[in-house]
Amino acid sequence: MKRLVLNGICALIIVGAIFTTAPIASAASFNPSRVIDDGVLDNSNTMTIAQVDAFLNSFPSSCLSTNNGFTALDPIGYSPSSGYSYGGNVSAGTIIVHAAQAYDINPQVLLTTLQKEQSLVSGGAGCSTLRYTGATGYGCPDSGTTYNYSGLSLYTIHGTTVTSVTGTCVNSALKAGFTQQLIRAAWLLKFGEQRSEGNTSWAIIRGNWNNSDDPQSCYSGPMTQGTWAICPSGQTVYYDGYQTIDGSPVFMSNGATASLYWYTPHFSGNQSFFNTFTSWFGLPYANDTTTAHPNGTLILESNHVYLINNGQKDYIQNAEVFNSYHYRWSDVKTETTGDINLGFGPTISTFGPGTLFTAPGQPVYVMNYDTDGTLKKQHISYDAFNALGYHWNDVMNVDPSEVPAATFTSTLFDTVHPSGTLVKFPNNPRVYMISQGTLQYVVNGFAFDSYEFYWSGIRNGTSGDAALPAGTDFNARQGTIAIANGNIYVIDYSGATPVKRPLGPWECYADRLHYSAADWLSYDIASLPSTTGSIYTC
Repeated sequence: MKRLVLNGICALIIVGAIFTTAPIASAASFNPSRVIDDGVLDNSNTMTIAQVDAFLNSFPSSCLSTNNGFTALDPIGYSPSSGYSYGGNVSAGTIIVHAAQAYDINPQVLLTTLQKEQSLVSGGAGCSTLRYTGATGYGCPDSGTTYNYSGLSLYTIHGTTVTSVTGTCVNSALKAGFTQQLIRAAWLLKFGEQRSEGNTSWAIIRGNWNNSDDPQSCYSGPMTQGTWAICPSGQTVYYDGYQTIDGSPVFMSNGATASLYWYTPHFSGNQSFFNTFTSWFGLPYANDTTTAHPNGTLILESNHVYLINNGQKDYIQNAEVFNSYHYRWSDVKTETTGDINLGFGPTISTFGPGTLFTAPGQPVYVMNYDTDGTLKKQHISYDAFNALGYHWNDVMNVDPSEVPAATFTSTLFDTVHPSGTLVKFPNNPRVYMISQGTLQYVVNGFAFDSYEFYWSGIRNGTSGDAALPAGTDFNARQGTIAIANGNIYVIDYSGATPVKRPLGPWECYADRLHYSAADWLSYDIASLPSTTGSIYTC
């Protein structure tokens, strides 16, 4: 039995929080940890000026369409000494594309932001001066304070320029107005993406755009996982990639997602962004695939962890269950569209075989298979605990609410180890797994490592263990990634037979299925299953 220890107390708390709510009953398209991909946020060439203006004109009530006579100042540059500079009045499409090109950001993201914040694209909430003035919500703190400004060029309708506003949320005259809002939103979204990924030197310096003051600025938003600095001259610090949103921990799978949460630190706003973007332009994912991950893969969907099993998603009920099956948090992959489309399977709610645990005021239990083949908790006697070679650091402490209800009919004594235990016998180099009254030979180091076993978890076999009949060989875990002879394989099963399936090409492995070199085990080809299955590709 192996008790997995996560990387630090903070990680344990966060993973525990991931499992505190029940999964959504139907497949959800919104993944809080992956609102948008970097490759989508960064694509500044998705729409031309003409295409943006035509898109706006497709909405009969759009506040920003040329059909509505809308124009505003053209953003033409920036310098540290004078700030933003503007040209004459131009169409909304011109402003949006020029802002997108200035900061290498997708104009579709800017259109979606305008709709999310003030519904200006569709015009569904009306076209008031307040909406134009705070078009992207930039400089609008949650305090609810309002401001009055005059003598500004906020926007123009049919040649008439609106110059004053009363009761706006925008906290500075420099930020008030359609173009003033949009160009700052474009900068903020890009700055947040770059800084959340540790790029302290990012700055746009070309033509009339000189953001050379950006590398001097510190950042205070969500961070992606890694060792980063938040200030250019600051010390690098390890970040686990989590940010608390509306009281729940959310993993920032990329800089673009972190930037959106910096911009709007709430689920509702980011789900609105996702839904709007998807309905207009398709899923905001780059390098996505309609192929699901292989069986045996852990995925993160809607802040819940699932195991892909038999082409379905089995929900892992809590962190203790997750740990009891020897999983690592680093094994959890970002979902693909193919994963989203899978149906839901049964909930994995029982600790894995061989798991030792206790709860306040309760004895020590071990999970074991009863004669009917079901996993139940079995009371382990004090003498058996010592005689079978267990230690107190092998025992998980769990909340009473997480103690399985089903109880073994007998107490575990010291003659035979329970299922899920690795054992070794004197003068025998082999390692065995005890499973439902049999001894399964662990075929090699690859199989051993695929389950993240460790040598200190192996117990000395008893005479009762030695008397058990031989079972089927214990092979590598399904879903394990291996590299051998320069090729990448994923371990799968055809019935009870393990097979190695070539996985590729690299674009599928790294970009679409979100694996990395850290996910594979490097072994000689002879250590892998001898049977080769069909290629697993996207």
